[in-house]
Amino acid sequence: MKLCFVLILLVFFSASMFSQQAESHSLGLSEPTLSEMAESARTMARAQKVLPNKLAIERLNAERLLKGQSPAYKIPPALHGEEIVTAFSSTATTAIGSASDTNLGSAALASLPGRVDNSALAAFPPIRSQGDIGSCASFSSTYYVGTHMLALTRGTNTKNSADNSNKLSPKFTYALVNRGEDEGSSIVGNLQTLVNFGAPAWSSFAYVGMASNSANYLEWPRSALVWREAALNRFKETGVVANIHTSAGLENAKALLANGYLLLFGTDIYGWDMTTFSNDPSTTADNDLVGKQVCRAVGNNPSGHAMTVVGYDDNVWTDINRNGVVDAGEKGAFKIANSWGNSWGDSGFVWFAYAALKNSPAYYGAFYSNAVYWITARTNYTPSLLAEFTLSHAQRNQLTLRLGRAATSSASPQEYSSSSSFSTLGGAWAFDGSTNAVDGTFVFDFTDLVRSGANRYFLSTTDSATSGAAQVKSFRLTSPSGVMLAEATMNVPATVNGATIHSYVDFGGSAPAPTITSSLSATGRVGQVFNYTISASNSPTSYSASGLPAGLTMQSASISGAPTQAGTFSAQIGASNSAGTG
Repeated sequence: MKLCFVLILLVFFSASMFSQQAESHSLGLSEPTLSEMAESARTMARAQKVLPNKLAIERLNAERLLKGQSPAYKIPPALHGEEIVTAFSSTATTAIGSASDTNLGSAALASLPGRVDNSALAAFPPIRSQGDIGSCASFSSTYYVGTHMLALTRGTNTKNSADNSNKLSPKFTYALVNRGEDEGSSIVGNLQTLVNFGAPAWSSFAYVGMASNSANYLEWPRSALVWREAALNRFKETGVVANIHTSAGLENAKALLANGYLLLFGTDIYGWDMTTFSNDPSTTADNDLVGKQVCRAVGNNPSGHAMTVVGYDDNVWTDINRNGVVDAGEKGAFKIANSWGNSWGDSGFVWFAYAALKNSPAYYGAFYSNAVYWITARTNYTPSLLAEFTLSHAQRNQLTLRLGRAATSSASPQEYSSSSSFSTLGGAWAFDGSTNAVDGTFVFDFTDLVRSGANRYFLSTTDSATSGAAQVKSFRLTSPSGVMLAEATMNVPATVNGATIHSYVDFGGSAPAPTITSSLSATGRVGQVFNYTISASNSPTSYSASGLPAGLTMQSASISGAPTQAGTFSAQIGASNSAGTG
């Protein structure tokens, strides 16, 4: 009886220790509603087949070489970002992970590597903590997955913990999707924000995980530089691997991981039933992981948390039924990165048995909706045209902002951007998270609306209530680097109160004639060196000046020399490009 009691005590301690440790950390993922699941089904692409890229083939062949086997593939690999064969659900009401939501194909790589750890790649950033803010979905999607996928695609090393210029800021996405309160956010909302707007570097909009300062989760970026940087990091596509608890879903998820991808999922973290890996006596491939913590099942304990899958290992054994025998279905586990710092788990990581995906009684599945989410990055993205605008409002949740386009004869848009818009976001706060209206300058991407020839480009501003007015202070079209191409004068500046206005500017697809931006007066002294440089908008290619005082000459954009007589003189200066002279 004494021995039996001790064994039961050990099992209980192993399972509960994880829960006690977890309860000192913040969460931030709400349980999915039926409407959220339906929206995901409508908007998220399904991974139906995963093609091997160069990394996956190299990994498989390296394993085969160690086993004395010949290379498995000599075919051209899929290009990075083009490995996923996708489709959308046939109906908008099909929930992810439902019986009618099927994976039509499995991994195209006939045999996958037995072990993959993408946290060891140069693209994966250091483990960090979300602090006491409920930003787990933003932290996982933006800092871990966003940073990694962008770096993997562009060949960047993000391992330097002191360099925040190559790591994306979760503060940017969390502030846009948390509805103006520190109550968490959804995985889908964060991933769609990365596709629609991108994200700036952590160094440009720093994340601080301290809820005691509400600006850490309420403040929006108010600088054109930050929004423009985010636009350069817009992601290509986001989607889902459904039915992760089935063999087809599991194989597609593993195939993405073999390609270097990271995956997102939601779970009831406090319901995790923990044990440790046992030693499978039939192999030595698991020896280095024996004794590591692994989740064997997830119980019903509502505690929504977003986490990141960074790899897998088919060799490890979780003795699910604790009978000391390697039973069918007990081999294999995912490696998980958490956002609770490197003092949690195994330096911030933990393992999750494949069997737990099938054996967990949790209502939403061990992984919410039995799904994992992915996103693809672009090797290099340069917007065709940007909208830069400045406005203020004390209650940003009254604002809907949309970009539109129409013929030059139209007073309102004929079509709207499918991505660059937001509606009633951020709660009843000003752009800095306070209750006092402040200016914010935003940059949205016009690329999907750009058409050849002359077009009218719109910023449509809607204020949904009369309790506070929006001030639209400027609207201009710019190049990706911020060079102004055209500036709106219609309905700018303007006050919008419980109504909608359409500010617009006509643009022919190339830079208009320059406008002189340097000062139109200058003072010098007779006999002393004088210098004046003409500056102008819209990328001038040549400059001119006439009527200069005696002693001054023109070279390129510079007027210089030593004037020979006193007086007030009028001169005409010009700056020219292919569109004309200003």
